[in-house]
Amino acid sequence: MAGSGLLRDLPLVERLLREVRAAITIPFTMKFRAGWNNEELVAVKMAKLAEGLRPAGDCTAPRTREQGYAGQADWTRIAEVKAAVKIR
Repeated sequence: MAGSGLLRDLPLVERLLREVRAAITIPFTMKFRAGWNNEELVAVKMAKLAEGLRPAGDCTAPRTREQGYAGQADWTRIAEVKAAVKIR
């Protein structure tokens, strides 16, 4: 349960991020993939979770963990995240 594997356990992600957020005073940013695969997309949920932690920013990758750095990036995923939250 490290890296993109955490995308399959959002309650754990939230717990970890809240702990980190509480422990630091420097700007807090997040970077995450769109999901584990095309059937398990969590980008919007992750962004909403992030928004509740008031990060300085987030970076959402349009590809899934299954895609890695290959395959066609689905840029509509970024648009969905942007429409769902106010993070820049």
